Amino acid sequence: VQALVVRLVQIDTHFVDQIDSKKWDAILKGAGDAMEAQFKASKGDWNKTLETGITAAVKGLKDPHTSYMNEAQVKAFMESMKGTFVGIGAGIAEDPKGLKLETIYPGSGAEAAGVKPGDLLTHVNGAPIAGMKTEDVIKQLRGDENTVVTLTVERGGVAQKPIKVTRKTVKMPTAFSKMASAGVGYVYWNQFGDGSDAAVIDHVRRLKSQGAKSVILDVRGNPGGLVSSVSAIASEFMKDGQEIVSFRRQGQVVFKHVAQGNGQFADMPVAVLTDGGSASASEILAATMQDQRKGYSVIGSQSYGKGTQQSILPGADEGGLKITESRWHRPNGGNIDAQHDPATGEKVKGTGGVMPDINVSVPEDQASKIAQQTANELMGRPVQNRVADPVLDKAIEVLSNAGKAG
Repeated sequence: VQALVVRLVQIDTHFVDQIDSKKWDAILKGAGDAMEAQFKASKGDWNKTLETGITAAVKGLKDPHTSYMNEAQVKAFMESMKGTFVGIGAGIAEDPKGLKLETIYPGSGAEAAGVKPGDLLTHVNGAPIAGMKTEDVIKQLRGDENTVVTLTVERGGVAQKPIKVTRKTVKMPTAFSKMASAGVGYVYWNQFGDGSDAAVIDHVRRLKSQGAKSVILDVRGNPGGLVSSVSAIASEFMKDGQEIVSFRRQGQVVFKHVAQGNGQFADMPVAVLTDGGSASASEILAATMQDQRKGYSVIGSQSYGKGTQQSILPGADEGGLKITESRWHRPNGGNIDAQHDPATGEKVKGTGGVMPDINVSVPEDQASKIAQQTANELMGRPVQNRVADPVLDKAIEVLSNAGKAG
């Protein structure tokens, strides 16, 4: 009971919006009903009953970004922010028949065993995984270093013989850079995790030493991450004292980030590439550059529309409450959070997001191929049959002209 009360107090004091009495009544009733049913079904298992109650209370908020994570989920989340984990070494996507292994990380057990990008995982240790929760499958794929798991995959629709994969510590590549054209550098990274800011800044610094007069920052498909990471990156492109982002809870400013000193790239023309998969910290970067830098700063398509910030709160239980604590506001004062259906909390399609200065539409199939070839470059793999990237081409054109004008 104490553990549940702690979580309810956290919801009341930390949630971004004030919760009125009517909503609280609904939250408490939902949690109570769920706990009673779970207690009976589990025959008195208080741990499951507690987790069910907290989960039900969180669900009652109808906030898509607030959730309760059990101990295993908290551990997996923290590992993802560090960019390391012990497992087979594959990036996954959901599929009705199992899990699609979209990316195979260099030096991983999966790569050594001959697993290929695009393989469809159907069985783990001989048991089918269709219909299982993704998190439950991940638990089976991860484990202790040098232990073995047996995978069955389909390749091109044809079932392959079972493959034994040794679990290893995987360090996920997070960023790469190149000269996109004469005088124009390019940096891509896939999340704002621990060390991402140092990596991106180092890449830009190296590009500058190679002759880059301007730089393209590609956050297409980047779901975001740590506010500290995006603030550190943005600061290097700004003048001392310029505002990066502010955060407000229940209508009050709780904190803000400003550039500390003149950034080493403050006079470097910059373009940020966005798409519908650019969210959260990616949108902070895009909005800040758009508000604080002159010229065409954002190129591509409308970003996702996640204008809120979450924290993971510990409690008397073993899990973590990932709760929306504030809304972030761009330097011009605006908030890009999408509209949400009040009944379900679901995002209303087409609302919110950072609108690009130059909109470049790309067909879905072509965008998917561009994302795959970018992932191959990130992994250090050769790109065959390169697909044209009109968003990148437009950024190169804009920055090349900016360089000539300067």
